[in-house]
Amino acid sequence: MVTDNNGAAVLSDPVTVTVNEVIPVWVDITDQLNVTHSSRQLYDRIRRVFFILITVTNPGDAIYGPVRLVLTNPSIPVKAGVGVGLDPDGYTEAGDPYFIIVPEGGILEAGQTLRNLRINFELQRKRLTYGVRVEQLAD
Repeated sequence: MVTDNNGAAVLSDPVTVTVNEVIPVWVDITDQLNVTHSSRQLYDRIRRVFFILITVTNPGDAIYGPVRLVLTNPSIPVKAGVGVGLDPDGYTEAGDPYFIIVPEGGILEAGQTLRNLRINFELQRKRLTYGVRVEQLAD
């Protein structure tokens, strides 16, 4: 029960509160960047994993974080916890692993390059295929 300063009960009309869940919207900005990656997987004999190296260069205006790198449809699963390289920060609704490369509050400056972004994969006897997409969280 709610009371006023004199201790008397205070009543009000019922109030309806609607809460809408905000679903983050990620926008593909790959075309605004120069993204290069290994043409084939590399092999780490010490850690017994395949890996790729990705480079992201921003030739245009500054891009504000968060920005994530998404590996689309990898034919071999990403391997986390290797000790070197990036571990996935999560997975898209489609199940693709993503990696935050510019955190919230961070900036990918004009002309800046992120080099040797290493992503590890399980050791399997099949060819590694994948796509690369870079996304920015919409305001």
